[in-house]
Amino acid sequence: PEACLYADVMELLISKNQPFEPSYVIQDINSAIGFTHMTELLHRTIVVDPARYLDPNPNLVKYLTRIRESGRSTFLLTNSPYYFVDAGMKYLMGDLIENLGLPCWTHLFDIVIVEADKPTFYHQRQQRFRKLNPDGSPSLEAVDEFVRGEVYTGGGLEEFHRLSGYRESNVIYMGDQIYSDLVEPQKATQ
Repeated sequence: PEACLYADVMELLISKNQPFEPSYVIQDINSAIGFTHMTELLHRTIVVDPARYLDPNPNLVKYLTRIRESGRSTFLLTNSPYYFVDAGMKYLMGDLIENLGLPCWTHLFDIVIVEADKPTFYHQRQQRFRKLNPDGSPSLEAVDEFVRGEVYTGGGLEEFHRLSGYRESNVIYMGDQIYSDLVEPQKATQ
């Protein structure tokens, strides 16, 4: 979405014969994205009316289930707050989770991490994870292992590797933000 936004805005400026410096456009777009994320304006807007912004797809649950059935592991790593991810996943997956006999969408993943603070996440050395209580508040219990169905916050790549046993060479990483999802993970693993 980020790259499309850059291209769409620049295309609009070109169509209107508006002179512009591309680096300024990117800088302004990044500032606007940062503002919507920092103020949680985007999150709050989507949670109020998810049908306007999200399209449920029954193939998503099937896809995640197939990955798990093949013996592979899955994890969700996002900067978004728990209330937003929870509301979105419940809307996207609906009754399909109950039909699978799972107590919650979090059980489709081996590990769920919210408010990860990417791209800083990839450079944290000893940052510990915190488990979230069912109400979304942080627990005071130490996290010595990841437990399926639980939700964690914070942490860093080194601690993630220690607790999960995952290594870069056996992880396929997908994301929607060029810098925090694709560039920084690549830098951190070199």
